[in-house]
Amino acid sequence: MLGVNDNFYTVGGDSIKSLGLINDINVAFNIKLQVKDLYVLKTIRNLAKYINDKANDPLDLVSSKSKNVNEDINDEIERLKNEILGGF
Repeated sequence: MLGVNDNFYTVGGDSIKSLGLINDINVAFNIKLQVKDLYVLKTIRNLAKYINDKANDPLDLVSSKSKNVNEDINDEIERLKNEILGGF
């Protein structure tokens, strides 16, 4: 079972999957993550914190407009985890 603390790359993630994951996250949260961000952040927990921090930064012009960012992040990450890494 994949957990929020598992490293994306050690549980079967690769460069192709990372492209899809980053694209899905960017679309879902209206942000501009890059594959290198996933390489550095590695886990769902770290990605969620990073996205949440960007969404709550009033100086960040590329942030989520959601009223309940934490709930949206958790829901979307769960969906992406199941969609992209569901077979691992």
